[in-house]
Amino acid sequence: MPDIQIFSFQPKEAPQPMPLRETPPGKVGPASLPRELFLKIVDSLVDDVTAWETPASWKLEYCYDAPSKLVVKEERMTIAETSHSQMKRFQRSRLPSQIDRETRLMVNKKLVRITMLTENGAISPIDAWVRPDIDRFVALCAAGKDLRNQELYFRQAMILPTPACDSLIKSIQRLHLPQLEYISRKNAAAIASFAALPHLREISTIVGNWAPDLNERIVHHGMRKIDRKTYPTLHNWAERHESTFASIFRPLKNKGVKLLVDMMISDNPFLEICDTEKGIRIKNLIANCNCCSHDKFY
Repeated sequence: MPDIQIFSFQPKEAPQPMPLRETPPGKVGPASLPRELFLKIVDSLVDDVTAWETPASWKLEYCYDAPSKLVVKEERMTIAETSHSQMKRFQRSRLPSQIDRETRLMVNKKLVRITMLTENGAISPIDAWVRPDIDRFVALCAAGKDLRNQELYFRQAMILPTPACDSLIKSIQRLHLPQLEYISRKNAAAIASFAALPHLREISTIVGNWAPDLNERIVHHGMRKIDRKTYPTLHNWAERHESTFASIFRPLKNKGVKLLVDMMISDNPFLEICDTEKGIRIKNLIANCNCCSHDKFY
């Protein structure tokens, strides 16, 4: 009987990673870089990501299919206008986001990830990159009967947010209302609901018709009455709602929220509407005179 040869197979050991070279005395290298110092470097990278950012404008909408119920959709001036804010934010944050989980969390503190809708209203597979400190959110304001239920759901989701909506609620610092007329007695409940936003610091709206004096080079400080010739729309609004404005805006005033006015759909407010003991007054944010006090009535 021929000899039976028994072959045994022994798997090769997995290759070991090459050890780091020893750091020469007095030098700093991979072998001697503390984790704390590494995270400080990453933190500097994150600061560079957000240093040259431009604000984005987001429409707030209610979406039943989204776990957060409240979602954002990037607002554009025209249909043909393309926005590169999301691509730029992704490209600038890609390096620190891909190092490890801890560095990705550092990025997400500055660029908060929020559920986003596409242009056709579907939930986007990619969350938006939102800058809470500079981005502006446009509130859902019912312009007709067909949107009133949608606005009601929107307010309910804002006052009683789901756990998935917590990051969005905490990110809203700057809110925009499409129309000045929205600030009225019939919308008092909606205005009061904005007080549920924990970090809200300003609400802006549009001035409407206005006729500035182009020959006036000096803009004065102080609390002033609304001039009918210069701001006709704002003046008419104040006349109709001056008796109820104080009670409507009180929940927000108590939180320190400011009511600002833009010339148009932009990001450059130039007036602040103030509730005072003498009624509605305005304060010019671009005043340049040296003769008037900031908080004095004129």
